[in-house]
Amino acid sequence: MVSKRPRLSLDFLRVLDLVARTGSISGAARELDRVPSAVSYAIDRMQRSLGQKLVRRNGGAMELTELGAELQSVGLRMLADADHVERRFEALRAGRPTELRIAIDTVFDLRRVARLVRGLDKQGSSVAIGLLEEVLGGTWDALSTGRADIAVAGLSSGGLPAGGGWDCRMLGEVPFIFVAGAGHELIARAAQEQGRPLDDAIVRSHRAIVIADSSRRLPKRSVGLIGAQPTLVVPNMAGKLAAIEDGLGVGFVPAARARDGLETGRLVQLAVAQPAPVGRFAVVWRRSNWDRNVAWWIDALLETLGGSGAALPPGPSPRTGRRRTAP
Repeated sequence: MVSKRPRLSLDFLRVLDLVARTGSISGAARELDRVPSAVSYAIDRMQRSLGQKLVRRNGGAMELTELGAELQSVGLRMLADADHVERRFEALRAGRPTELRIAIDTVFDLRRVARLVRGLDKQGSSVAIGLLEEVLGGTWDALSTGRADIAVAGLSSGGLPAGGGWDCRMLGEVPFIFVAGAGHELIARAAQEQGRPLDDAIVRSHRAIVIADSSRRLPKRSVGLIGAQPTLVVPNMAGKLAAIEDGLGVGFVPAARARDGLETGRLVQLAVAQPAPVGRFAVVWRRSNWDRNVAWWIDALLETLGGSGAALPPGPSPRTGRRRTAP
């Protein structure tokens, strides 16, 4: 069965919208670079085709009827969709990517990154955005296997992995603090120590909440554990903070992510003998993936997550350990 040819066209929807916004046939004609008679003819033809009045005169101005206003509202969404399709087609024709995947280390709040798409919309970009939350080597794994085009990744003491064709801008250092949930028995033990840091033997007797390294192919790593300390493994930093607040264990967390819990009393910072980890992070991308969308995201990530923007030269491959969790 052959479908009927639609009576509405994108061109007419543009005409209707401009008549409503300018309040006149001549105003719409100027915006469209047409003669007023052509705009009048388009409106009359569509009204006859639909059997409904869409535009009426109110004094010296043209305005939409109730049906015309409803058609304008639907038409604006259709025009936006058509513009999105056209821009994606142009990107495909020019060989530009239509999807950009960004891997974010779980140290950072993924919601802050997700909100950046509002700024991207203002740029008129048609690129689909995919956000991945990764842990430790998972960000590098996502880049190296093609699962991500950009990564906010942690750096080992050796810097960038060698031979990857990476470019990088530094975000800076992220300090960690040791915390327990309000009411956890380790808080009372810390009070008994009268300000002295809790030694490893005391901490080791309590469960640590840790995050599983999300790497799929690269060797998995862990930091921040003490010997054979019992653990509860969770998938991300949000889960770790929730587990600590619920009194299920203790552990190191980024100071910035703990701020709300500390201020509301759900978390308590404790002094421990074990040195607190300090993470060095960078925005990293493959040199071959560079385009204007990548450039926009790099600038946005640096501004939002507080980076210095300094370039970092490639270094040897990072050392990997045997344990498989993050602090």
